[in-house]
Amino acid sequence: MMHTLLAFAITLVLITVVSLRYRAPPFLLLTGGAVLYGLMAGTGPSAILPAAAGGAGRVFASLGIIIFSGSCIAALLRGSRHLDRIYADLKAAVPSRAGAAGVAGYLFSLPLMCCITSFMILSPLVAKVEEGGGVAGKRLLYILATGSVLSYVLVYPSPVIITLAGSQIAQGISPWGIMLVTLPLSLLLLAAATLLLACWHPEPDGAGEGAGGQVTDLPRVSFLRAWAPVLTPVVLVAAGLMVPGLGILADVDGAMIAALLVGIFTVPGPERLPGLERGTRNAGIIIFDICGAGALGAVIAATPFADQTFRLAGALLPAVLIPFALAALLQAGLGSRVVTAIVATTILAGSTAVAALSPLVTVLLIASGILLCSYLTDPYFWLIHRVTGDGVPEVAKYYSVPLLLAGCAVLLAGLAVHALTGAG
Repeated sequence: MMHTLLAFAITLVLITVVSLRYRAPPFLLLTGGAVLYGLMAGTGPSAILPAAAGGAGRVFASLGIIIFSGSCIAALLRGSRHLDRIYADLKAAVPSRAGAAGVAGYLFSLPLMCCITSFMILSPLVAKVEEGGGVAGKRLLYILATGSVLSYVLVYPSPVIITLAGSQIAQGISPWGIMLVTLPLSLLLLAAATLLLACWHPEPDGAGEGAGGQVTDLPRVSFLRAWAPVLTPVVLVAAGLMVPGLGILADVDGAMIAALLVGIFTVPGPERLPGLERGTRNAGIIIFDICGAGALGAVIAATPFADQTFRLAGALLPAVLIPFALAALLQAGLGSRVVTAIVATTILAGSTAVAALSPLVTVLLIASGILLCSYLTDPYFWLIHRVTGDGVPEVAKYYSVPLLLAGCAVLLAGLAVHALTGAG
């Protein structure tokens, strides 16, 4: 039997190499990695697949409905062009085009339950492709991407925060208790990242103006009709968290189903079935990829990985940094933020590494690690690379570095909360 940390490192390296070289589907990579890790760690072959299937099933049960609903809402809004009206309203409300792009990415990651989907449907409105294949509005695209990641990692009810808040590491604190810290922190980071990129990116002023042409040709749809599917889950969850006696409204599955029903009835009839078909296809891909992460996390949790790793890390790092270091390592190897959240919480659940930390501190430390390394294994990195046409160094500079700085800020916030609250 190989030491579990060595087996884990080999598994991550192989997943990364195969992902970059062959662009294999993440579901196959992660489930294959689960089998490989289990064999190297000494798990009996007859126990690997049941553990993997159980982990995948738990992930599907917790995230399947919200991802399906969010994907279908995105397809309905895009196909009906209601999204054009929504983005035009944001531009009218936020004087700065950079600010509007950041706010759009930040807001749409939540009801769509995916930062990548948010970027994909908004990027044609934010930037435009010029003759010869050039892109005008690259600065805005980077701001859009950064805003979408910040809310996806830090704001409830995104899949990342749902995973963290619903795990054993967060017992004793409500999602509202987490949001009291992460919401204002994420907004401050959004403003800072927008200002940084607006000053740092060399794109001349005015680039991307009139992007896509849709803003001057808006569909004839009312504000309420266009915004209703986006606002429905936010209003329901907020009411459930804040109003006594209405806690049932905070159930994210129910809120997302309600939002999808609102979307179905507010878009034009001819767009309903095609939108649902496109959304279902996209949701299937996302759900299977995340279930692969659940399979890997369950197999890892079934081995002595946690105890062996925490003993080694305890000799090298202060105990408070172990959740952060684990999340950063997982994010570097796995690439997907929700995958990292699932695997990290599975490994940390019930471990002594988090026993002395408050649930809020643990959530902040894991979130900081998730933000820290958004590089070659991150599928969002390659999407931005393809859309902007920029090289790897440029994407790293304008996408990876701002998120790294945000991760450092969240880490400092977690350490500050730990210093103020003390153990437990």
